[in-house]
Amino acid sequence: MKERLNIMVVSGTLYERGVQMGKAFRTTIQEEMEAVKELWKDPDIQDRFLIVKQKLEDHYADILEEVYGRADGAEVKREDYLLYLCPEIYTYHESCTDIIVKNGKKEIIGGHNEDGDYSLENTALVKYQTEYGYLCDFFTTKTLAGGNFCWNSHGMIFTGNSIYVKNMNHIGIPTWFILRRVVDARSIEEVLALFDHKDAASGFNLNVTDTNAKRSVSIEFRLDIRSVIEINDKFAHSNHFITHVGLPLAKRGSNSKFRLEKSLEFLNKYSLSYRRVDEKDILNILQYRGKTPKTSILDTKYPQITAATFLYNSKRQLVIYCYLDHYKYRIAYDMSNLFSEECESSMELFSI
Repeated sequence: MKERLNIMVVSGTLYERGVQMGKAFRTTIQEEMEAVKELWKDPDIQDRFLIVKQKLEDHYADILEEVYGRADGAEVKREDYLLYLCPEIYTYHESCTDIIVKNGKKEIIGGHNEDGDYSLENTALVKYQTEYGYLCDFFTTKTLAGGNFCWNSHGMIFTGNSIYVKNMNHIGIPTWFILRRVVDARSIEEVLALFDHKDAASGFNLNVTDTNAKRSVSIEFRLDIRSVIEINDKFAHSNHFITHVGLPLAKRGSNSKFRLEKSLEFLNKYSLSYRRVDEKDILNILQYRGKTPKTSILDTKYPQITAATFLYNSKRQLVIYCYLDHYKYRIAYDMSNLFSEECESSMELFSI
């Protein structure tokens, strides 16, 4: 069994990069397509898929090239894998927690828990060589870049949280495609200009930090609703809208409200100690564990939902704590040296 998260680099066109990722995860993707075969038996899913596929061909043809490259590399049917990456057609997902703190005008620190059904067999840290430099992504076979956490050589950092929407738009643009379009951006202004949210299939919260401008914003969106929050102090987000009164708080059984309130409670306590909130404080919050999943922010013990904790600052220093497959280890580096010897030597592996 693997014991470390795979770190790899891909290059070429969007299609060629997709092929390389598909080949690297061929076995996993082929296994995942077995469940997709059952989905095709539902005529409603078939009808929705045809509508969504046409919209993507009209507006996201470039990103479809990357999707089809993955499918070709994994030697699976293109339409099977595309359906897999359009979860709003057939299911609902909820995941992740974010904390961002701006200390004065010059320092931003942040953290993100990546929650989901991940393992060392379907994830990797991937550096995409691009025409402008690079995009580094916490890759999974279930998402596109932007759906988890990523950063690029323009100094931009992206983290996000799904948002529960009571009545999803099953024939809208899947969230993964909306997010993939913006993560190559050079500035927050460019992110906002690229955001195509008016036909979104579900809700999402994207948090963006520009390490050059020392600026962070939090974007919430669904359908024709979009809110942009400028972060100038202490901020947290989980899986429900925090700017629109009257919208559904979260799915029944969710602990989204608990995670948000507990994060803010700790942030306020740290602030009362009259010192700057630092990365260690954010890590302590994101690793908070109660007696049950409903009273925990970190969940590596119960259904084992949390895959990783991602910490960053405006000095472009990054740390990832990975919890996959009963192991926990730490990877530390700056935004540009993902493949340096220093990164490799900083890995620490121990059982949890």
